[in-house]
Amino acid sequence: MLLEEHEGKGEHVKNVCIEALASISCHMEWNSYYSLLMRCFNEMIKNPNKQKLLLRLICSVLDQFHFSDAKDSLDNVSNTGTTDSGTSILRRCSTVSANEIQTCLQKVVLPKIHKLLSDSEKVNANINLAALRVLRLLPGDVMDSQLPSIVHRISNFLKNRLESIREEARSALAACLKELGLEYLHFIVKNDILGDVAEEKDVEKIASKMKETKKQKSFETLRLIAQSITFKSHALKLLSPVTAQLRNI
Repeated sequence: MLLEEHEGKGEHVKNVCIEALASISCHMEWNSYYSLLMRCFNEMIKNPNKQKLLLRLICSVLDQFHFSDAKDSLDNVSNTGTTDSGTSILRRCSTVSANEIQTCLQKVVLPKIHKLLSDSEKVNANINLAALRVLRLLPGDVMDSQLPSIVHRISNFLKNRLESIREEARSALAACLKELGLEYLHFIVKNDILGDVAEEKDVEKIASKMKETKKQKSFETLRLIAQSITFKSHALKLLSPVTAQLRNI
């Protein structure tokens, strides 16, 4: 029913189907849950025109990831070198280890999403959100190593001559930040106002044609940071790109 509806028609039915499948996935054992994700990717190959719809389904299914011990036990291994026998057995799954789930997410699911990113010539917020939701299920070091490339790729679209593409990029960045939380705001700040994008805004020929350059957003960005953080816990980390830039002047 989800794939049979024509584009632009039956949106309510599609939304309900996605919600229903996501709710069902919350009660699946790992093998069935993983098979559902793989089915979504396979359907994308068969029905490329349904990519956006299937990506929404993937994001919804990832939101219902209920094998939390997989991430917790892997974090325990990386932090202490050991794992409790109690956490190595996953909830609703007595035969699959945390390491197996970790491998499936990192070696199979994430590369499939990266391929979608590399094949796309446009900003696609749904693909980026799917990538982030997988990364959030992986250990912190994996997230920290791969997140910059995702944010940098979206930020590059902010240099596009087409205003519509730049608007999509801004919306994608906002969606990513909402998904990640304040802790990762510095990635976006660094790429947008202190990176290559910022340098292009200073080029007169480019600046005269872009509405974004007609008003400086740096102070508004810093005000947003100041309103959202406590100095003791976050300020030094979030302002480090600014201080590094000042040292180069």
